[in-house]
Amino acid sequence: MKAIPAIYHHGAFHPLAPIELPEKTNVEVLLPNDSGEAADFDALRRTAGVWANLPGIDDAMEAVEESRREATFRNASLTDDAT
Repeated sequence: MKAIPAIYHHGAFHPLAPIELPEKTNVEVLLPNDSGEAADFDALRRTAGVWANLPGIDDAMEAVEESRREATFRNASLTDDAT
């Protein structure tokens, strides 16, 4: 998946940079909701790739994923206990 900056104008999305897709390719456009996700997404887009070559980034990303897995498991356990 790749984020493409675009502008919405006259009922259509227009990319702000050239994209290499065959004509009439179906795409999915994801729109941020109004709860501040637009600013969050913009900040993420501006910093994309910055951490890619930092020493230890693979270990840090694995720790984040492990934390997410544990949180998901805990939340599922709490839901199961409530029923």
